[in-house]
Amino acid sequence: MKVKFTNPRFLKFLFPSILSALVFMSVISCSDDDDSNTPANKFTIGDTTVVIKRAIFNQDPTEGTDGFYNHTVGFASEGYEIKDGEHIEGKGSVASFSFYSKSETLAPGTYTYTGEEEVRTEGNVWSAGVDRGVTKVVFEGDVYSFGGKEYDFSSGKIEISKSGDTYTIVFTGKAFEENAANPTQVDFSCNYKGKLELIVQK
Repeated sequence: MKVKFTNPRFLKFLFPSILSALVFMSVISCSDDDDSNTPANKFTIGDTTVVIKRAIFNQDPTEGTDGFYNHTVGFASEGYEIKDGEHIEGKGSVASFSFYSKSETLAPGTYTYTGEEEVRTEGNVWSAGVDRGVTKVVFEGDVYSFGGKEYDFSSGKIEISKSGDTYTIVFTGKAFEENAANPTQVDFSCNYKGKLELIVQK
């Protein structure tokens, strides 16, 4: 059915109303687009994507003689629980990185993977990896896991920002499968926005 508006006075009244409606719809649309651009809490290793259900800050409470702390941040899929306040158990996938910092808490900034444990400098990520199908993960500065397929990093960078108690963590890098006959590098990416659960190292 076609509708024809032929009354000029009606058109004069109608046009501002239509314009206002279009502006309103445009604002709503932009708002929806902004929401869709919020990164999902997930990490991807090669062609496998894992939804993050737990994000953990494993805090080193003891300052080293050189003034550095040795912290770890871990991201776990569903299927894990914190046990005894010191490790997580279950079965799924975990991505983590360990780093040196002069801050007792997780400080915003840029952290770069070097893989060099002996280099104690601010923001040095000396250990990073992904474990798939693990049954137990113990955080003690480094990460020890049992079972499953493991990936080690060859390069990577982490950007951390904070607003209140909400962290935004973006991690990109390259990794390879540990103990593979012919290891090849695969891409890794991680996006997380939210709070972190605390496990204090003992």
